Formats: sequence, structure tokens, C-alpha cells
Amino acid sequence: MKSLSKMSKKDKGYVCECYAKILAIRYGYEPHASDREGGKIDIMWAHMETKEVIKIDVKMASYRKTGKIGTLIHRTPTTIQRQLGVIILYIDLDDNCNIRNHWFGNEN
Repeated sequence: MKSLSKMSKKDKGYVCECYAKILAIRYGYEPHASDREGGKIDIMWAHMETKEVIKIDVKMASYRKTGKIGTLIHRTPTTIQRQLGVIILYIDLDDNCNIRNHWFGNEN
């Protein structure tokens, strides 16, 4: 098994998207992933009972190495992502695969 330090950035992104799918199922949603790389929406979650749809851009959590060392670097949604109501979901692969996002709070 490859360690995280030896995985490519693309592979880490793929792993993060897989965790986002798992999280969707845990919250009672059906995950629907995009086949397009670099799109504005990586995955959509659909709740079959409530009919709620959540649009998500999955990001691997990155932490500052200078200034406020160790704090999460928050990514800014693009203008089109804000217009579409896309939520940025941070996946932390280095910290036992915790999921960090303002919408969900911290998951363990």
C-alpha cells in the first residue's frame, strides 16, 4: 500500500472524493460523482426522501506552514460556485481521514 507522502496529488484527490461518497451514504444521501476533471462540482448528494440536493467541491485539507501554523487553509469558492450554491468539503487524509467543513462541523 502506498503511503500518502508517495501518492500523487491527483491520487490524493481521488481518495478524498471516495471519502466524500462514504460520508454522503452515512448522512443518508446518494452520491453522484462527476466524470469531468476540473469541474466546478465534484459530487452531488441527493436525498431521496427530502429531495434535497447538495453540490460539493471536494478539497484535500491543507494546513499553513507559516503565520498561523497548523490552521486550515480555507479555499474560496469561485463566482460560479457561489451562484450554484456549491459547498466546499475538506477531507483531511493525514489526520485519520477526518472530514472538516463548516457545514458539517468536525467528524471523527
